[in-house]
Amino acid sequence: MARLQGKRVAILVTDGFEQVEMTGPKEALEQAGASAEILSAKSGTVRGWNHTTPADEFKVDNSFDRVRAEDYDAWCCPAAWSTPTISAWTRWPRRWCATRRAPANRSP
Repeated sequence: MARLQGKRVAILVTDGFEQVEMTGPKEALEQAGASAEILSAKSGTVRGWNHTTPADEFKVDNSFDRVRAEDYDAWCCPAAWSTPTISAWTRWPRRWCATRRAPANRSP
């Protein structure tokens, strides 16, 4: 069941993302054969949340400023309820530029 074999997917998160919104899709992508990489505004780790409770930490594979849109076949943006997570997107214009280029690159 390797329908996505050789595909590279960026999972875009910052501290405060809803953990299950990242872990479920990441597992499904990997089971389908994709390489699912966690990207964030900072290197090191990011902490997920279970609703209003801090949850697990996850290793960041790469930071937003070290990658290009062309490096990935698709993006996954897990839901976030926390204001710090949502406001982090507005401080990273490169992420928005990458998303705007996606259709031109035929990325989902």
